[in-house]
Amino acid sequence: MRVAQDLQWLNVLVGQPVPPDTGSARPWPQSSTATVAAGLPSSLLQRRPDLLAAYSRVEAANAGVGAAKAAMLPTISLTALAGGISGDLSTLLSSGNRSWAGVLGVSLPIFDWGRRSANITGNEERLAAAMASYEYAAQVAFRETANALIADDHMRPQLEAQHARVQALEKVASISRTRFRGGLEDYFSSQDAQRELYAEQQQLIEMQLKQAVNMVNLYKALGGGWRGA
Repeated sequence: MRVAQDLQWLNVLVGQPVPPDTGSARPWPQSSTATVAAGLPSSLLQRRPDLLAAYSRVEAANAGVGAAKAAMLPTISLTALAGGISGDLSTLLSSGNRSWAGVLGVSLPIFDWGRRSANITGNEERLAAAMASYEYAAQVAFRETANALIADDHMRPQLEAQHARVQALEKVASISRTRFRGGLEDYFSSQDAQRELYAEQQQLIEMQLKQAVNMVNLYKALGGGWRGA
């Protein structure tokens, strides 16, 4: 019953029927998450609902000012060719709390505060507010993506090491059982090897779960994954 209910929720979540064998048993401990693609473009973030909403507000305010449209996101790679966060994204985020007006390619005169008179129109005020809202949404998008990429970059080698440890302990436990059946090892030694294996298997499962949750966070940060990148 629980499986049927979860499949129904998945149908609602993705907006179409999912295969009935989704989530079925597979050889353990096979990974269930995809490898992050290299060279992901920042244009993927433009699919995020928060950025789409903020952009719509900018367009509406921009129509009142009559200024030319500006590029709203810097064109950079989010991931490096060797995996992990790219140098461009790290540099972008190192700007701290400074305005991203220049980084975002914004050339609207509303940002030229030092050379403008204080007498601005109401439409220009609305545009400035909309641009500030978009800038904040863009910062959130880039930082959420960076956080998920950094976490993935750290977890993958840890998972590989834990997987190798589990495989080694499986061999130890198998040899211990064989020795016990042959009378070469006592029962308690055999059980100790099995308990150590179970503990490491449990830790591997927990690490795989953390990786899967982080992958969901990355999909959300990118506005729906990286297909069609």
